[in-house]
Amino acid sequence: MSVAAPAQAATSTVKHKAHAHGVAAQSQRVPRNAAVTAVPEHPKARHPSSINSTGDEHVTVSTSRLARSRGGGMMRVETAPYAIQTITKAFIEARSPTSTALDLIKNLPSVNVSTPDTSGMQGGRIQSRSLTDADMALMVDGAPAASASYMAEDIDSENLDSVSMMPGSSPIDLPATSAAAGVMNETSHDPAHQFGGLIDFSYGTNNLSREFLRIESGDIAKTGVRSYLSFSNTHARSWMGAGINQRRHLDFGIRKDWENGSYAKLFMSWNYEDFVIDRYPTAAQFHQYKDTGVGYGRKAEFDPSGNDYWKNNIDHWNQLFLSAPIHVVLTDKLQFDLRPYYNWGQGWDGSSGGFAKGNTNYKSGQTIAAGTPLTSYFLENGALDVGATAKLGYDIDRHNHLDFGYWYENQDYTQHFPSSVTKADGSNPSPNDSTYQVYSGSNRSYPGNTTGYEIHSLFLQETAKYFHDRLLGNVDKRSRRFG
Repeated sequence: MSVAAPAQAATSTVKHKAHAHGVAAQSQRVPRNAAVTAVPEHPKARHPSSINSTGDEHVTVSTSRLARSRGGGMMRVETAPYAIQTITKAFIEARSPTSTALDLIKNLPSVNVSTPDTSGMQGGRIQSRSLTDADMALMVDGAPAASASYMAEDIDSENLDSVSMMPGSSPIDLPATSAAAGVMNETSHDPAHQFGGLIDFSYGTNNLSREFLRIESGDIAKTGVRSYLSFSNTHARSWMGAGINQRRHLDFGIRKDWENGSYAKLFMSWNYEDFVIDRYPTAAQFHQYKDTGVGYGRKAEFDPSGNDYWKNNIDHWNQLFLSAPIHVVLTDKLQFDLRPYYNWGQGWDGSSGGFAKGNTNYKSGQTIAAGTPLTSYFLENGALDVGATAKLGYDIDRHNHLDFGYWYENQDYTQHFPSSVTKADGSNPSPNDSTYQVYSGSNRSYPGNTTGYEIHSLFLQETAKYFHDRLLGNVDKRSRRFG
Protein backbone atom coordinates (compact mmCIF):
# COMPACT_ATOMS: atom_id res chain seq x y z
CA MET A 1 0.00 0.00 0.00
CA SER A 2 1.20 3.41 -0.79
CA VAL A 3 1.69 5.72 2.16
CA ALA A 4 2.32 8.90 0.22
CA ALA A 5 -0.97 10.47 1.22
CA PRO A 6 -0.50 9.99 4.97
CA ALA A 7 3.05 11.23 4.65
CA GLN A 8 1.79 14.38 2.96
CA ALA A 9 -0.77 14.81 5.69
CA ALA A 10 1.92 14.53 8.29
CA THR A 11 3.96 17.08 6.47
CA SER A 12 1.01 19.48 6.37
CA THR A 13 0.94 19.54 10.15
CA VAL A 14 4.24 21.35 10.02
CA LYS A 15 3.33 23.79 7.27
CA HIS A 16 -0.19 24.70 8.44
CA LYS A 17 -0.35 24.93 12.17
CA ALA A 18 -3.82 26.48 12.07
CA HIS A 19 -5.27 23.13 10.91
CA ALA A 20 -3.34 20.90 13.32
CA HIS A 21 -6.47 19.38 14.89
CA GLY A 22 -7.98 18.37 11.52
CA VAL A 23 -4.73 16.87 10.31
CA ALA A 24 -4.37 14.81 13.45
CA ALA A 25 -7.84 13.34 12.84
CA GLN A 26 -6.86 12.29 9.31
CA SER A 27 -3.67 10.60 10.51
CA GLN A 28 -5.67 8.42 12.89
CA ARG A 29 -7.51 6.81 9.93
CA VAL A 30 -4.32 5.30 8.44
CA PRO A 31 -4.38 1.47 8.61
CA ARG A 32 -2.49 0.01 11.49
CA ASN A 33 -0.31 -2.14 9.31
CA ALA A 34 0.72 0.78 7.11
CA ALA A 35 4.33 1.85 7.14
CA VAL A 36 4.79 5.48 8.06
CA THR A 37 7.77 7.46 6.89
CA ALA A 38 9.02 9.78 9.62
CA VAL A 39 9.35 13.46 8.73
CA PRO A 40 12.74 14.81 9.72
CA GLU A 41 12.61 17.62 12.29
CA HIS A 42 14.37 20.92 11.64
CA PRO A 43 17.03 21.51 14.27
CA LYS A 44 16.43 24.60 16.42
CA ALA A 45 18.83 27.46 15.86
CA ARG A 46 21.11 28.04 18.80
CA HIS A 47 21.41 31.65 19.93
CA PRO A 48 24.84 32.83 21.06
CA SER A 49 25.13 33.46 24.78
CA SER A 50 27.18 36.62 24.20
CA ILE A 51 28.09 39.05 21.45
CA ASN A 52 31.40 40.81 21.21
CA SER A 53 31.36 44.30 19.70
CA THR A 54 34.20 45.44 17.51
CA GLY A 55 33.34 49.17 17.73
CA ASP A 56 31.82 51.80 20.01
CA GLU A 57 28.25 51.23 21.15
CA HIS A 58 25.70 53.94 21.97
CA VAL A 59 22.31 53.36 23.55
CA THR A 60 20.00 56.38 23.71
CA VAL A 61 16.72 56.35 25.63
CA SER A 62 14.57 59.46 25.62
CA THR A 63 11.06 60.47 26.52
CA SER A 64 9.03 63.65 26.85
CA ARG A 65 6.10 64.67 28.99
CA LEU A 66 4.83 66.58 25.98
CA ALA A 67 4.16 63.27 24.24
CA ARG A 68 2.03 62.23 27.22
CA SER A 69 -0.09 65.37 27.24
CA ARG A 70 -3.84 64.87 26.97
CA GLY A 71 -6.79 67.11 26.22
CA GLY A 72 -5.21 68.85 23.26
CA GLY A 73 -2.24 69.98 25.36
CA MET A 74 -4.17 70.99 28.49
CA MET A 75 -3.63 67.85 30.61
CA ARG A 76 0.06 67.07 30.93
CA VAL A 77 0.99 64.12 33.13
CA GLU A 78 2.48 65.56 36.34
CA THR A 79 4.72 63.87 38.92
CA ALA A 80 5.68 66.80 41.19
CA PRO A 81 4.82 66.48 44.92
CA TYR A 82 2.57 69.56 44.79
CA ALA A 83 -0.48 70.75 42.86
CA ILE A 84 0.40 71.84 39.33
CA GLN A 85 -1.56 72.36 36.10
CA THR A 86 0.22 72.79 32.78
CA ILE A 87 -0.73 73.67 29.23
CA THR A 88 1.72 72.57 26.57
CA LYS A 89 2.78 73.48 23.04
CA ALA A 90 -0.08 71.53 21.44
CA PHE A 91 -2.64 73.85 23.05
CA ILE A 92 -0.58 77.02 22.59
CA GLU A 93 -0.23 76.42 18.85
CA ALA A 94 -4.00 76.00 18.53
CA ARG A 95 -4.68 79.46 19.95
CA SER A 96 -4.42 82.88 18.34
CA PRO A 97 -0.85 84.28 18.23
CA THR A 98 -2.16 87.41 19.99
CA SER A 99 -2.90 85.29 23.09
CA THR A 100 -0.89 86.18 26.17
CA ALA A 101 0.07 83.72 28.90
CA LEU A 102 -2.99 84.92 30.81
CA ASP A 103 -5.27 84.09 27.88
CA LEU A 104 -3.74 80.62 27.74
CA ILE A 105 -4.51 79.74 31.38
CA LYS A 106 -8.08 81.09 31.40
CA ASN A 107 -9.58 77.59 31.29
CA LEU A 108 -7.58 76.18 34.19
CA PRO A 109 -9.79 75.41 37.19
CA SER A 110 -7.80 77.31 39.81
CA VAL A 111 -7.72 80.80 38.24
CA ASN A 112 -9.98 83.60 37.09
CA VAL A 113 -8.41 85.88 34.46
CA SER A 114 -9.55 89.24 33.08
CA THR A 115 -7.86 91.09 30.20
CA PRO A 116 -8.49 94.73 29.13
CA ASP A 117 -7.91 94.43 25.38
CA THR A 118 -8.08 91.99 22.47
CA SER A 119 -4.67 92.71 20.99
CA GLY A 120 -2.61 91.10 23.76
CA MET A 121 -0.53 94.17 24.62
CA GLN A 122 -1.64 95.00 28.14
CA GLY A 123 -1.67 91.73 30.08
CA GLY A 124 -4.47 91.58 32.63
CA ARG A 125 -5.44 90.48 36.14
CA ILE A 126 -5.46 87.12 37.92
CA GLN A 127 -7.55 85.93 40.84
CA SER A 128 -6.83 82.61 42.48
CA ARG A 129 -8.53 81.35 45.63
CA SER A 130 -9.68 84.86 46.60
CA LEU A 131 -6.16 86.29 46.15
CA THR A 132 -4.79 88.38 43.28
CA ASP A 133 -1.66 88.27 41.14
CA ALA A 134 -0.04 90.65 43.65
CA ASP A 135 0.21 87.57 45.90
CA MET A 136 1.60 85.31 43.15
CA ALA A 137 5.08 84.48 41.94
CA LEU A 138 5.13 85.17 38.18
CA MET A 139 8.09 83.54 36.41
CA VAL A 140 9.74 83.06 33.01
CA ASP A 141 12.13 80.09 33.02
CA GLY A 142 12.09 80.24 36.82
CA ALA A 143 13.11 83.93 36.93
CA PRO A 144 10.88 86.75 38.29
CA ALA A 145 8.88 88.41 35.52
CA ALA A 146 6.76 91.56 35.22
CA SER A 147 3.41 91.86 36.98
CA ALA A 148 0.33 90.32 35.38
CA SER A 149 -0.64 93.69 33.90
CA TYR A 150 2.53 93.69 31.80
CA MET A 151 3.32 89.98 31.24
CA ALA A 152 3.03 90.44 27.47
CA GLU A 153 6.27 92.43 27.64
CA ASP A 154 8.38 89.38 28.52
CA ILE A 155 7.80 86.87 25.71
CA ASP A 156 5.74 86.22 22.56
CA SER A 157 3.29 83.32 22.72
CA GLU A 158 4.94 81.58 19.74
CA ASN A 159 8.08 81.27 21.88
CA LEU A 160 6.29 79.56 24.77
CA ASP A 161 6.71 75.81 25.18
CA SER A 162 4.46 75.58 28.25
CA VAL A 163 2.72 77.58 30.96
CA SER A 164 2.33 76.04 34.43
CA MET A 165 0.08 77.11 37.28
CA MET A 166 0.78 75.97 40.85
CA PRO A 167 -2.16 77.17 42.97
CA GLY A 168 -0.90 75.62 46.21
CA SER A 169 2.52 75.35 47.81
CA SER A 170 5.48 76.31 45.63
CA PRO A 171 9.00 74.89 45.21
CA ILE A 172 11.42 76.25 47.79
CA ASP A 173 14.10 77.15 45.23
CA LEU A 174 11.92 79.70 43.40
CA PRO A 175 13.20 83.31 43.75
CA ALA A 176 10.00 84.75 45.21
CA THR A 177 9.03 86.49 48.43
CA SER A 178 5.27 86.11 48.03
CA ALA A 179 3.48 83.11 46.56
CA ALA A 180 0.41 82.74 48.77
CA ALA A 181 -1.78 82.59 45.65
CA GLY A 182 0.58 80.20 43.89
CA VAL A 183 3.11 80.30 41.07
CA MET A 184 2.75 80.86 37.35
CA ASN A 185 5.79 79.84 35.29
CA GLU A 186 6.30 80.32 31.54
CA THR A 187 8.85 78.05 29.84
CA SER A 188 10.55 79.56 26.81
CA HIS A 189 11.08 77.77 23.50
CA ASP A 190 14.12 75.51 23.10
CA PRO A 191 15.95 76.17 19.81
CA ALA A 192 15.44 73.52 17.13
CA HIS A 193 18.23 71.17 16.01
CA GLN A 194 17.55 71.92 12.34
CA PHE A 195 17.73 75.20 10.46
CA GLY A 196 14.31 76.66 9.76
CA GLY A 197 11.83 79.28 10.83
CA LEU A 198 8.27 80.28 11.57
CA ILE A 199 6.18 83.14 10.22
CA ASP A 200 2.59 84.08 10.96
CA PHE A 201 0.21 87.00 10.44
CA SER A 202 -2.87 88.06 12.38
CA TYR A 203 -5.60 90.49 11.41
CA GLY A 204 -8.78 91.27 13.31
CA THR A 205 -11.09 93.61 15.16
CA ASN A 206 -10.10 97.22 15.91
CA ASN A 207 -7.77 97.32 12.92
CA LEU A 208 -5.50 94.72 14.53
CA SER A 209 -2.47 93.64 12.54
CA ARG A 210 0.34 91.49 13.88
CA GLU A 211 3.37 90.03 12.16
CA PHE A 212 5.77 87.46 13.64
CA LEU A 213 8.99 85.97 12.28
CA ARG A 214 11.38 83.47 13.94
CA ILE A 215 14.63 82.13 12.49
CA GLU A 216 16.18 78.92 13.88
CA SER A 217 19.93 78.42 13.45
CA GLY A 218 19.82 74.67 14.00
CA ASP A 219 22.91 72.95 15.40
CA ILE A 220 25.86 75.25 14.68
CA ALA A 221 28.65 73.11 13.17
CA LYS A 222 29.64 70.46 15.74
CA THR A 223 29.55 72.76 18.77
CA GLY A 224 26.19 71.53 20.08
CA VAL A 225 25.02 75.14 20.21
CA ARG A 226 21.64 76.09 18.73
CA SER A 227 19.75 79.37 18.82
CA TYR A 228 16.83 81.38 17.46
CA LEU A 229 15.88 85.02 16.97
CA SER A 230 12.33 86.34 16.57
CA PHE A 231 10.64 89.68 16.02
CA SER A 232 6.99 90.72 16.18
CA ASN A 233 5.12 93.92 15.43
CA THR A 234 1.58 94.60 16.67
CA HIS A 235 -0.70 97.51 15.79
CA ALA A 236 -4.30 98.05 16.90
CA ARG A 237 -6.87 100.72 17.67
CA SER A 238 -8.19 101.15 21.20
CA TRP A 239 -11.23 99.00 21.77
CA MET A 240 -13.04 101.89 23.49
CA GLY A 241 -12.69 105.45 22.24
CA ALA A 242 -9.90 106.85 20.09
CA GLY A 243 -6.25 105.87 20.11
CA ILE A 244 -3.58 103.69 18.52
CA ASN A 245 -1.55 101.03 20.32
CA GLN A 246 1.83 99.88 19.06
CA ARG A 247 4.16 97.10 20.25
CA ARG A 248 7.52 95.86 18.95
CA HIS A 249 9.11 92.81 20.52
CA LEU A 250 12.36 90.85 20.12
CA ASP A 251 13.14 87.39 21.57
CA PHE A 252 16.46 85.56 21.49
CA GLY A 253 17.31 82.10 22.78
CA ILE A 254 20.43 79.94 22.77
CA ARG A 255 21.18 76.52 24.26
CA LYS A 256 24.12 74.13 24.59
CA ASP A 257 23.77 70.50 25.74
CA TRP A 258 26.47 68.06 26.87
CA GLU A 259 26.39 64.27 26.70
CA ASN A 260 26.37 63.81 30.49
CA GLY A 261 23.09 65.74 30.86
CA SER A 262 24.54 69.19 31.58
CA TYR A 263 23.16 72.18 29.71
CA ALA A 264 23.32 75.97 29.54
CA LYS A 265 20.45 78.09 28.27
CA LEU A 266 19.91 81.81 27.77
CA PHE A 267 16.70 83.66 26.98
CA MET A 268 16.58 87.41 26.34
CA SER A 269 13.74 89.68 25.28
CA TRP A 270 13.32 93.37 24.46
CA ASN A 271 9.96 95.09 24.37
CA TYR A 272 9.00 98.59 23.20
CA GLU A 273 5.42 99.78 23.32
CA ASP A 274 3.10 102.77 23.27
CA PHE A 275 -0.51 102.17 24.23
CA VAL A 276 -3.42 104.34 25.29
CA ILE A 277 -4.13 104.34 29.02
CA ASP A 278 -7.62 102.97 29.62
CA ARG A 279 -10.26 105.27 30.99
CA TYR A 280 -12.49 103.61 33.58
CA PRO A 281 -16.10 104.85 33.58
CA THR A 282 -18.34 106.04 36.37
CA ALA A 283 -21.62 104.22 36.91
CA ALA A 284 -23.46 106.93 34.95
CA GLN A 285 -21.02 106.67 32.02
CA PHE A 286 -21.30 102.90 31.95
CA HIS A 287 -25.12 102.96 31.86
CA GLN A 288 -25.04 105.67 29.21
CA TYR A 289 -22.83 103.44 27.06
CA LYS A 290 -25.08 100.46 27.72
CA ASP A 291 -28.29 102.31 26.88
CA THR A 292 -27.20 104.69 24.11
CA GLY A 293 -23.89 103.37 22.80
CA VAL A 294 -22.07 106.61 23.65
CA GLY A 295 -18.60 105.49 24.72
CA TYR A 296 -16.40 106.69 27.55
CA GLY A 297 -12.98 106.36 25.91
CA ARG A 298 -10.39 108.98 25.10
CA LYS A 299 -11.16 111.73 22.61
CA ALA A 300 -10.04 111.66 19.00
CA GLU A 301 -8.98 115.31 18.84
CA PHE A 302 -7.23 117.80 21.07
CA ASP A 303 -9.58 119.04 23.78
CA PRO A 304 -8.13 122.25 25.26
CA SER A 305 -10.87 122.45 27.89
CA GLY A 306 -10.67 118.89 29.25
CA ASN A 307 -7.22 117.94 27.93
CA ASP A 308 -8.44 114.34 27.39
CA TYR A 309 -6.92 113.79 23.95
CA TRP A 310 -5.68 110.19 23.54
CA LYS A 311 -2.18 111.37 22.57
CA ASN A 312 -1.95 112.98 26.00
CA ASN A 313 -2.72 109.67 27.76
CA ILE A 314 0.01 107.33 26.56
CA ASP A 315 1.98 104.60 28.31
CA HIS A 316 5.49 104.51 26.84
CA TRP A 317 7.75 101.67 27.99
CA ASN A 318 11.04 99.89 27.22
CA GLN A 319 11.72 96.52 28.84
CA LEU A 320 14.77 94.20 28.83
CA PHE A 321 14.51 90.72 30.34
CA LEU A 322 17.18 88.03 30.62
CA SER A 323 17.42 84.61 32.26
CA ALA A 324 20.29 82.11 31.95
CA PRO A 325 19.69 78.78 33.73
CA ILE A 326 22.69 76.43 33.90
CA HIS A 327 22.63 72.77 34.98
CA VAL A 328 25.93 70.97 35.60
CA VAL A 329 26.21 67.24 36.30
CA LEU A 330 29.35 66.97 38.45
CA THR A 331 29.19 63.25 39.27
CA ASP A 332 26.61 60.48 39.11
CA LYS A 333 25.19 61.74 42.41
CA LEU A 334 26.09 65.44 42.50
CA GLN A 335 24.54 68.27 40.43
CA PHE A 336 24.85 72.04 40.47
CA ASP A 337 22.27 74.58 39.22
CA LEU A 338 22.78 78.30 38.68
CA ARG A 339 19.91 80.56 37.57
CA PRO A 340 20.89 84.24 37.13
CA TYR A 341 18.33 86.79 35.89
CA TYR A 342 18.16 90.46 34.95
CA ASN A 343 15.09 92.64 34.45
CA TRP A 344 15.28 96.34 33.59
CA GLY A 345 12.56 98.76 32.51
CA GLN A 346 12.23 102.47 31.78
CA GLY A 347 9.35 104.65 30.64
CA TRP A 348 6.47 106.85 31.64
CA ASP A 349 2.71 107.29 31.79
CA GLY A 350 1.33 110.69 30.77
CA SER A 351 -2.07 112.14 31.62
CA SER A 352 -3.83 115.46 31.95
CA GLY A 353 -2.19 117.64 34.61
CA GLY A 354 -4.70 120.47 34.66
CA PHE A 355 -3.77 123.99 33.62
CA ALA A 356 -1.04 126.48 34.49
CA LYS A 357 -1.94 129.21 36.99
CA GLY A 358 0.60 131.75 35.82
CA ASN A 359 3.01 131.21 38.73
CA THR A 360 5.35 128.73 36.98
CA ASN A 361 7.91 129.12 34.22
CA TYR A 362 9.93 127.31 31.56
CA LYS A 363 13.57 126.43 32.12
CA SER A 364 14.50 129.56 30.21
CA GLY A 365 12.68 131.65 32.81
CA GLN A 366 9.74 132.60 30.59
CA THR A 367 6.43 132.55 32.48
CA ILE A 368 3.94 129.85 31.49
CA ALA A 369 0.69 131.63 30.64
CA ALA A 370 -2.28 130.93 32.87
CA GLY A 371 -4.66 128.37 31.33
CA THR A 372 -1.92 126.54 29.41
CA PRO A 373 -2.67 122.77 29.38
CA LEU A 374 -0.22 120.66 31.41
CA THR A 375 0.72 117.00 31.42
CA SER A 376 1.54 115.06 34.59
CA TYR A 377 3.79 112.00 34.50
CA PHE A 378 4.61 108.86 36.35
CA LEU A 379 8.26 108.62 35.28
CA GLU A 380 10.13 105.38 35.90
CA ASN A 381 13.75 106.45 35.51
CA GLY A 382 14.80 102.86 36.03
CA ALA A 383 13.26 99.69 37.42
CA LEU A 384 16.00 97.14 38.09
CA ASP A 385 15.57 93.60 39.36
CA VAL A 386 18.69 91.44 39.31
CA GLY A 387 19.59 88.24 41.15
CA ALA A 388 20.63 84.60 41.03
CA THR A 389 19.78 81.27 42.61
CA ALA A 390 22.51 78.68 43.17
CA LYS A 391 21.67 75.12 44.22
CA LEU A 392 23.72 71.99 44.93
CA GLY A 393 21.88 68.67 44.72
CA TYR A 394 23.07 65.30 46.05
CA ASP A 395 21.53 61.84 45.64
CA ILE A 396 21.94 60.28 49.08
CA ASP A 397 20.60 56.91 47.93
CA ARG A 398 18.03 55.59 45.47
CA HIS A 399 15.21 57.06 47.55
CA ASN A 400 16.52 60.33 48.97
CA HIS A 401 17.80 63.55 47.38
CA LEU A 402 19.20 66.59 49.24
CA ASP A 403 19.29 70.19 47.94
CA PHE A 404 21.16 73.09 49.50
CA GLY A 405 20.97 76.53 47.93
CA TYR A 406 21.34 80.30 48.14
CA TRP A 407 19.23 83.07 46.59
CA TYR A 408 20.32 86.69 46.15
CA GLU A 409 18.23 89.54 44.74
CA ASN A 410 18.69 93.29 44.40
CA GLN A 411 15.78 95.51 43.43
CA ASP A 412 16.10 99.25 42.78
CA TYR A 413 13.31 101.56 41.59
CA THR A 414 13.78 105.27 40.87
CA GLN A 415 10.52 107.15 40.26
CA HIS A 416 9.56 110.79 39.73
CA PHE A 417 6.33 112.66 39.14
CA PRO A 418 7.19 115.72 37.01
CA SER A 419 4.98 118.05 34.98
CA SER A 420 5.45 119.43 31.49
CA VAL A 421 3.57 121.77 29.18
CA THR A 422 1.37 119.85 26.74
CA LYS A 423 2.42 120.22 23.11
CA ALA A 424 0.46 122.55 20.84
CA ASP A 425 -1.10 119.56 19.02
CA GLY A 426 -2.34 118.11 22.32
CA SER A 427 0.16 115.27 22.64
CA ASN A 428 2.42 114.78 25.62
CA PRO A 429 6.15 115.46 25.16
CA SER A 430 8.86 113.34 26.71
CA PRO A 431 9.26 114.33 30.37
CA ASN A 432 13.00 114.48 29.65
CA ASP A 433 12.54 117.17 27.01
CA SER A 434 13.71 120.35 28.76
CA THR A 435 11.80 122.56 26.31
CA TYR A 436 8.47 121.70 27.97
CA GLN A 437 9.54 121.12 31.59
CA VAL A 438 7.81 123.13 34.31
CA TYR A 439 9.87 125.12 36.84
CA SER A 440 9.17 127.22 39.88
CA GLY A 441 11.90 129.79 39.56
CA SER A 442 15.10 127.78 39.15
CA ASN A 443 13.68 124.57 40.67
CA ARG A 444 12.03 121.99 38.45
CA SER A 445 8.74 120.44 39.52
CA TYR A 446 10.29 117.00 40.00
CA PRO A 447 9.13 115.16 43.14
CA GLY A 448 10.19 111.53 43.40
CA ASN A 449 11.79 108.75 45.38
CA THR A 450 14.14 105.81 45.16
CA THR A 451 13.18 102.50 46.71
CA GLY A 452 14.72 99.05 46.74
CA TYR A 453 15.94 96.13 48.80
CA GLU A 454 18.42 93.27 48.96
CA ILE A 455 17.58 89.66 49.78
CA HIS A 456 19.94 86.96 51.05
CA SER A 457 18.25 83.59 51.46
CA LEU A 458 19.44 80.08 52.29
CA PHE A 459 17.31 76.98 51.76
CA LEU A 460 17.60 73.27 52.47
CA GLN A 461 15.34 70.54 51.08
CA GLU A 462 15.16 66.76 51.34
CA THR A 463 13.06 64.84 48.81
CA ALA A 464 12.06 61.19 49.25
CA LYS A 465 10.68 58.82 46.59
CA TYR A 466 9.16 55.40 47.24
CA PHE A 467 6.99 52.76 45.50
CA HIS A 468 8.69 53.22 42.14
CA ASP A 469 8.54 57.03 42.50
CA ARG A 470 4.75 56.97 42.91
CA LEU A 471 5.03 58.38 46.43
CA LEU A 472 6.95 61.64 46.70
CA GLY A 473 7.45 63.87 49.69
CA ASN A 474 9.74 66.66 50.74
CA VAL A 475 10.80 68.55 53.84
CA ASP A 476 12.34 72.00 53.50
CA LYS A 477 13.58 74.97 55.49
CA ARG A 478 14.25 78.51 54.34
CA SER A 479 15.73 81.57 56.00
CA ARG A 480 15.82 85.13 54.60
CA ARG A 481 17.53 88.39 55.41
CA PHE A 482 16.33 91.67 53.90
CA GLY A 483 18.47 94.76 53.51
